[in-house]
Amino acid sequence: MTYYMNVLANIKQKALDADLLIRNSDEKKYASEHGLSIKRLDNGAKILAVQRKVSDSRQSTVSFHINSGGHFDPRGYEGAHHFLEHLFFTQKLRNLYQKHLIEANAYTSQEKIVFFNRGGYNSTVKEFGLDNVLRDSMDSLIYPSTLDNKEGFQFSKEVILREIDEFYADYRRYMFDELYKLTLTEDNPFYNSALGYRGSVGRTTPQIVEKVLNQQISTKNMIATVYAEGIGKESEDLSKTVNRLLENFPRTHDVKAIDWEDAAKTKPLHFGKTVRHSVPLPSNIVSINYVWMIPIEFLSQDDIVMRLLGPFLSELFSIEGREKGLGYSLYFYPRYFFPEKMMITASVLCPVEELGKTRERMEEVVKTTLKRPLEDIKLFDELLGTEKSRQMVEPISSGRRLDASFETIQWFDLLFNSEKMRELFLSVQIKDLQSLQQKLVDQEPAVFILGNL
Repeated sequence: MTYYMNVLANIKQKALDADLLIRNSDEKKYASEHGLSIKRLDNGAKILAVQRKVSDSRQSTVSFHINSGGHFDPRGYEGAHHFLEHLFFTQKLRNLYQKHLIEANAYTSQEKIVFFNRGGYNSTVKEFGLDNVLRDSMDSLIYPSTLDNKEGFQFSKEVILREIDEFYADYRRYMFDELYKLTLTEDNPFYNSALGYRGSVGRTTPQIVEKVLNQQISTKNMIATVYAEGIGKESEDLSKTVNRLLENFPRTHDVKAIDWEDAAKTKPLHFGKTVRHSVPLPSNIVSINYVWMIPIEFLSQDDIVMRLLGPFLSELFSIEGREKGLGYSLYFYPRYFFPEKMMITASVLCPVEELGKTRERMEEVVKTTLKRPLEDIKLFDELLGTEKSRQMVEPISSGRRLDASFETIQWFDLLFNSEKMRELFLSVQIKDLQSLQQKLVDQEPAVFILGNL
């Protein structure tokens, strides 16, 4: 097993354990040279900070990463964490954002809530922008006043219900959601939607959300990140402010974390077989899904190869699909959340009356697209040439680039591993691409047809 698999097996917190980001003296030296710091408070909270020395910017970002998400929603109240995320944005905070020109946002996934503020900050001008909203942001994490505001709570519920309607109006996303329920076990962290469902959100009360707040939001599962730009000590000053706020956070109890071994739990897939599953839709649209399950260990050599191969095959599928008359609904998608295997899907939407014809065309597209790179070696040669040029300009890690400053945890991981990742990407050879491509060709996919059947 790789180092990262040992992390997943023993720590069970994936990239959210900040201590894993500095593992030896070389990385500590690198951290010091680049103004990176990691601090663990006595109450279990962590602060990650970086100072990016630039003279033309005074923008900084402070984020709060909470290691609890939709997977820990109470049964029957799926979407409760997402509801809490919406309640964080009190009217007082919104007024402050407008006054101080702060960009703020948040998102909820199955494993976490991320809440961030980005705005102006200058070490020499204390009463400026970002510093003015941090205390109120922390107050919202402690207890959002919207929980006690009946009208505010109902307004948030209406917004979330509209988001759910918009999500399920996108038939491709809806079908993927249904596909995961057919392929994952119920205790898999990704089985349910972190967004929630109309029924579960509709029955959610302030008492349910408050219970999630008190049980799941604690310093033990919280990381604050500071990404500061400027030529002063913006990062250091902001870190001190965040430190004071976290020291006074009232909830310091242990919180159950996701067991990442559960992410590997899938239902038996019947490769070479077709499963037809009825999904109630106000439409005659059906989804045809080809599913492969390839043994690929997280961050192994094959994983690195797939990070190049995935987008490349996605583009080939789109081109081939349009040529075969499948339009723009064809989608090829590798999922990276399994520790030791990767689920890969190719899907297309069509009217139910065109199912037979579309299935035949899709079958041809799948066979042609997967075999084409093995028959035309120049395609892989061009892919590696393009990637070599890109890596010389800016390395990538896990598909993310350095401009995602609000996601500072990934930014840290990228900084520490950028040279290592660059070497791995540049070490990929044509034979590596061919070997992984052959695995896809050799495995007969399982086929799932979803819709009003």
